Amino acid sequence: MYYLGTKIENRVDEKLRIAKNKTKSWEYGYDAIIDVIIISKDGTLGEIYDVYGIPIGLPKIPDKKDIINNGKQPKQQRWIREELPKGMNSENCWDAKFSEFVERQFKYREEGVWIYLNNKPVYMTGTYWHFLQWFREGSDYPKLRIIQNELMIFWEACKADDRCYGMQYVKNRRFGASALGNNEMLESGSIHENKILGMISKKGADAKKIFNRLVRAFKRYPPFFKPETDGTNTPKTELVFTEQTKKRKQGETVEEGQGLDTSISWHNTEMNAMDGEEIFRSLLDESGKYPKEVPFDEYWQIVKTAHRLGSNIVGKSMVVSTVNAMKKGGAGFKKIWDDSNIANRNK
Repeated sequence: MYYLGTKIENRVDEKLRIAKNKTKSWEYGYDAIIDVIIISKDGTLGEIYDVYGIPIGLPKIPDKKDIINNGKQPKQQRWIREELPKGMNSENCWDAKFSEFVERQFKYREEGVWIYLNNKPVYMTGTYWHFLQWFREGSDYPKLRIIQNELMIFWEACKADDRCYGMQYVKNRRFGASALGNNEMLESGSIHENKILGMISKKGADAKKIFNRLVRAFKRYPPFFKPETDGTNTPKTELVFTEQTKKRKQGETVEEGQGLDTSISWHNTEMNAMDGEEIFRSLLDESGKYPKEVPFDEYWQIVKTAHRLGSNIVGKSMVVSTVNAMKKGGAGFKKIWDDSNIANRNK
C-alpha cells in the first residue's frame, strides 16, 4: 500500500532546480512560487509527489555512497537499526571515540536518511528514522513499514506547511498510529525549548496508557538524546524536561544549565482539555470515538486555537483514529474531515 504514487513532472524549471541544489538554497516549508511544500532540510529539492492534492517536495537523492545499504545485493537491502556502541553510557557518550556515531545520529534525526530497499532509494524523514532507530515502547524496536514511512512523509509536509494545523488520519487497526504519535511527542519534546505538548484519547484512562508507553520509551532513550527531567523517575501525568542534552545537532552546543523547560502531559477527555495554553504538539488519539459530551467537531474548534498565536499557526496536531458509527462519535470526526478538504482551502 503506497501513498506516494503520483509524481509531478516539470513543476520546477530544471536549470533553477540544479542551481539551487548546488548552493543548497531550497528552504524547508511551503514555497508559494512553485506551490510545493518542501520537506527537505538539507537545502536540496528532488522528486515532487502529489499526495491527495498536496504537492510534496523530497530532498534530492544523494550520491550512492551516502545512501544506506549501498554496495549490498538487492535482496540484502533491508532496514537494520544501528546498535548503541559497546561501552557507551551517559557518562562517556560525548567522548571523542563516540563522536562520529553521535554526530551521525543527530544528522539523521535532523535531515532524515536515504536507504536502498531492494535496489530502490527510499527517503525516510528524521521523525520516522527516529521511530525505527530509537523508539521502543515494548520488548522490541518497530519494524519498517512502507505505509508508515509514507504517512510520515505526509506528516512532515503538514509540519512544514505554515497554513496547516496538522493531519487528520483515518487508520486501520494495529497500524501503530498511537506509537507514531508518541514518537512525535518524544522526538519534538526532547529537542525544542519552552514548549507544551499534550495528548488525549477517547477516555482519560486511554490517554494515560499512551502516556505511560511514552515514559517507557523515554527511559530507553539513548544517552546523547536524553534531556534531564525534573527528577521524577516515573511521572504519572506530566514528563518535564528541565535541561537539554549537551548537543542537539551537528555543530551546535548547549551550555550547561541552559533550560529546556518543555513538558508532555495527558489530559482527560473534556471540552476544555489543553484550552488556554500554547500547544506545540497535540496527539488527539481515537478522536472518532469521543463521548457525546465531547463531540470532536466542537472540541477541535477549542483546541485548534491553542495551536495559534494571533493569526499564525505555531503548533501542529496529529489526529488519528479508527471511526465509530455516526451516533457514537463518528459524526463530529467526519465533519472536521469534510471541512479539511484542501481543494476548498481558504484563509
